[in-house]
Amino acid sequence: MEKFKEKCGDRCSQELELSVPRWEENLDFVLSMIAMYTNSDANPVKTMEEQKQKRAEAKEKIFKKLKTPVEKLLLKKILEKAEQYIVTRENLKTTWVRGVSALRTLYLAIADKFVEKGILKERDDIFYLKMTEVSEIIGGTLKKGQFEESIEKRKQEKIQCEHLDVPEVVVGTPPPIEELQYTVEPKAQLEGTGCSAGIVTGKAIVILDPTKCPEFAEGDILVAPITDPGWTPLFVTAGGLVMELGGTLSHGVIIAREYGMPAVVGVKDATKIIKTGQIITIDGNNGLVSLR
Repeated sequence: MEKFKEKCGDRCSQELELSVPRWEENLDFVLSMIAMYTNSDANPVKTMEEQKQKRAEAKEKIFKKLKTPVEKLLLKKILEKAEQYIVTRENLKTTWVRGVSALRTLYLAIADKFVEKGILKERDDIFYLKMTEVSEIIGGTLKKGQFEESIEKRKQEKIQCEHLDVPEVVVGTPPPIEELQYTVEPKAQLEGTGCSAGIVTGKAIVILDPTKCPEFAEGDILVAPITDPGWTPLFVTAGGLVMELGGTLSHGVIIAREYGMPAVVGVKDATKIIKTGQIITIDGNNGLVSLR
């Protein structure tokens, strides 16, 4: 576990958000995933080998359809570059996450000092201050009593904004907050973008935060607003993926394809319309989600 924490302890869900605890701070989610794996037949090594073989077969099939050596050479180079830069992109993200994790460690150390001196009531209050404000408190130019109201106001704004239905595209002035409240229309079939081929039927598990997920069994279909690398442990046993946001190159979709798992993304209000325990069918070929 210590080796795991050293290598992956910087990860978590919403890992670019400074206020979110890292796995190295709380291993509950990791331990729950280990417990789930030991009770399942999931074999990620075997799955990856099968997907590697399918990729090789698909590549060979495409090359057979090309007519000239120039076309084959061009495709070969494009595939090589795609494979190379996808890895580079993920490595860059990992480095970025480590930087955020290091900054969080620094901020928590400062917060502990602030709490000790009576400047802050709670450790996590520091995440409701701007970086410039933290610097001003340290420098003595921002005194106690000058920022408490801002912290409370920002806490309320966070709660309010978490429940807004923000449009995907805003032209001109954004609509008032009062007009952005959720209005959900139940449907028997939802549409999105099919980004990982296949059709699967299973029990839907709606998860907004992977660290607070309900019982998640092998073959269940993960329904989420969006995913990042911190969600990846859930993918090992999932039977399919439905996301409200994302496109063909979003992280969740890439992992779904690697595991050979059907996925439909860009499904508006999926986490509000679909209920945990509901049987759904996702069609990754045509981008459809059918509800029973």
